[in-house]
Amino acid sequence: MAEFVQRNLEETLPELEQIERVGLFSREEVKSIIKKRSGLEYRLNRLKNEREDFLKYIEFEKNLLKLIKKRRKKINYFFKTSEIEHAIVVRIQKLYRRLCTLYPSDLTLWLTHIRFLREWNRLGRMSQLITKLL
Repeated sequence: MAEFVQRNLEETLPELEQIERVGLFSREEVKSIIKKRSGLEYRLNRLKNEREDFLKYIEFEKNLLKLIKKRRKKINYFFKTSEIEHAIVVRIQKLYRRLCTLYPSDLTLWLTHIRFLREWNRLGRMSQLITKLL
């Protein structure tokens, strides 16, 4: 279990390095993000997956995206969006995909996933998701 958590955390390192390099977050804030993500990853990799654990992780990542957006506006830095925001959006998509696979009969999960994809202009993924839903 720890190997999967460690691998998932290592996949987030390039975006966290970019966040720190461009000055959106300090080193201490990046460390707290890593600590929070590791706790959430461990909760997801238990034998008994709970819906609330996925939703907490998704909410954490969405709040992180909002904070990044605010800080970009504050320091007027709009470069490296593909390395930072794109990676977080892809992670949220993966979490939603796992959640919809575990709970396929819950229509509210599907609709929130579609709403998220529309918000971030992922129309190709959205059409694939609607097809899968049907």
